[in-house]
Amino acid sequence: MTSGASLSLTAAERERIEHIDRLVALGEAGVDELIGALSERSWTVRRAAVAALAALGDDAARPLCAWLAEKRTSEHAIAAAVEALSGSIGSTTTSEVISLASRAGGPVLEDVARIVGRRRAFEGVELLRLLLEDSNDNVAMAAIEALGAIGGTASIAALITVIESKNFFRTFPAMQVAARTGDPRVIEPLAALLDDEWYRFEAARALGRTGSALAIAPLGRLLAANDETANVRLLAASLDELWTRAAWSGAVDHVLDTMRQRLVPAVPSFVKALHGGEIAERAAIIRVLGAVGGAATVDAIAPLLGEPELRAAATDAIQRLVRADDGALLRAFESADPETRAAALPVVTTHRSAPAVRKLLADEDPEVRARACEALARIGDTAAVKPLFAALGDPNPRVAHAAASAIQSLGSAETPALAIAAARHERPAIRRQGLRIIAYLGHDAAYDVVRAAIDDPDPRVAELAVSALAALTDRRVDEVLAEIARSPSEILRAAVMRAAGHRLGDRMHALLEQGVEDDAAWVRYYACQGLGRVGQSSAASRLMGRLADATPHVRVAAIEALARLDTPESWQLLLSLARSRDPDEQRAALVGIGHHTRPAAIALLVEACMSG
Repeated sequence: MTSGASLSLTAAERERIEHIDRLVALGEAGVDELIGALSERSWTVRRAAVAALAALGDDAARPLCAWLAEKRTSEHAIAAAVEALSGSIGSTTTSEVISLASRAGGPVLEDVARIVGRRRAFEGVELLRLLLEDSNDNVAMAAIEALGAIGGTASIAALITVIESKNFFRTFPAMQVAARTGDPRVIEPLAALLDDEWYRFEAARALGRTGSALAIAPLGRLLAANDETANVRLLAASLDELWTRAAWSGAVDHVLDTMRQRLVPAVPSFVKALHGGEIAERAAIIRVLGAVGGAATVDAIAPLLGEPELRAAATDAIQRLVRADDGALLRAFESADPETRAAALPVVTTHRSAPAVRKLLADEDPEVRARACEALARIGDTAAVKPLFAALGDPNPRVAHAAASAIQSLGSAETPALAIAAARHERPAIRRQGLRIIAYLGHDAAYDVVRAAIDDPDPRVAELAVSALAALTDRRVDEVLAEIARSPSEILRAAVMRAAGHRLGDRMHALLEQGVEDDAAWVRYYACQGLGRVGQSSAASRLMGRLADATPHVRVAAIEALARLDTPESWQLLLSLARSRDPDEQRAALVGIGHHTRPAAIALLVEACMSG
């Protein structure tokens, strides 16, 4: 880990940077010394010198060009000078750099090309075209990069000339740069190189990097080559990159439509190439199949769900096929592979798929059953409510919870009666789920069954019954909660405190104040939370009494509750506790202070941040 000290300036560096600032104020008179600072060993000082020279603009441009041509003391200094000229604000900087080319050669010409390219200087295109003819390949490659950065008709024409020249060391970089421009004019010369064994691979990848739908047809010619498998993999990798880059530019829909129109006949070739090869190549083939395949393609991709490195690509491909083709959806649902069935379910969004999804509630695989529950909720299939209630008894908890969530999402006229029946079921697990549904939907007709469930022999059922009772509007609820608050069961008393915190009225407030003095720590904890949620200032004194509680989490709950009470006493306590030696108490106080907009709150929080 990098220490804070290593990111700070040393005293010597600070002094040199301050001196650079003074040199900038001198203008042209300070340029020579600033150029000397480009050779500083400290990167921070060099950066300051670069920024200073760039800001001086025309005053520094000519001296910098002269230094590049004549002195060039070190690689660090050269790179800094190039950067300063690239970022210079001077109006004559570009012309000074261009004129430098007439009196220098070799490495200086490389620097000139880089500067012109970084400045996006259209007036330098003619010079760059001349540099393409230089005998030094490094100079030519710098010119190629610069032309790509500048763009425009003249630049693209120059790059195309280099591509068509088939000069081995220049054509390759020209292909890469031309592809990055995204200009459609580069597609034809790149496509012409697909017939040349020396350039085929890089030409195909370059066509992919264009992100253009126009590149799909020429790429399809790779399938006519002799080494079909190798070329299919190359085609898939190129199409995958083309598709990705099209997504960046917003043209992905047109690209995918073109791929489907052109490449459907090639699906068998892609399937054949699926096995063997590098992981990246196979993943690309899978993604292409997801774009251009049909229902039968699901069976080819499904086995790859078992390979960890390819699972994500295979899942995405199956889901793409399922979204585009109902036949693919049915094929996936009927697959013998549970992973295929599970992969298809998350993208089901139409009600016409409901009958097929309902059948999967009885699937042998629990993940499929759970995802079927989620899918039925997503498509709003109220006809599935009854089978979903049957799924509440699933031996797998994930399925049971998914079924309960789906029931809560869907709702229907039969839901209350089915929920009441579930709350009376002989199996405790189903009773619990039934009570959760009643609590979520608040069915007042369920009062009797919920009241009876409080005496259930399963303590978890009884606890959920208290929560469900609190969700009902029946007038008898408050009286029953007051009665349960005197229960010998700590679990039930704690449940009452949670329930009271969500109900309004003096009766519930009195229960919470009573709970603050309970013998059980968790009852006190939930009572403190409830008083904070209710927010009555009259509870402040009782909450303050819990600040000395022997149980840490009760003290924290009391602090959190006091933070919700806008009284002078609670505010002063928060200020005091913000400096507590107990980290939990201090943290709770600071969080509470953060809910206030007083100036003192901001000052204290800033102080806490600075304390480390």
